[in-house]
Amino acid sequence: MRRLLPALLLSLPLAGCAENWQRPGTTVEQADRDFARCQQAAAASIPARMERRESSPERTVYRRVCRNQGGREVCRDEYSHRVAATYENVDVNRDARMELARACMRQQGYTLDGLRAGPPTTVRP
Repeated sequence: MRRLLPALLLSLPLAGCAENWQRPGTTVEQADRDFARCQQAAAASIPARMERRESSPERTVYRRVCRNQGGREVCRDEYSHRVAATYENVDVNRDARMELARACMRQQGYTLDGLRAGPPTTVRP
């Protein structure tokens, strides 16, 4: 499981699309294999470091209550309920790891030409 987690984390940023790396004379399949190797090397150099971060703060919800007093409507906000804060686990090394993988591709003569539809490039443990 320890080897699988970094691979899963690396595949998340590219879910649903793949980076389109190009180099003259290189097929898409070869570029994908080279990128997967670069991702593996980057994962070995910069492992995932998960931190729990607040994604939504705790808040109090009020509701507006209106009453008729002496022929005019008077409204005020009344306490309704509290919503607890929510948290998520974030890999704080993700951006640095992706940049290292991209630098690896550039060193091999590839250029990044945006994203393409299709299965994402994933790292295999």
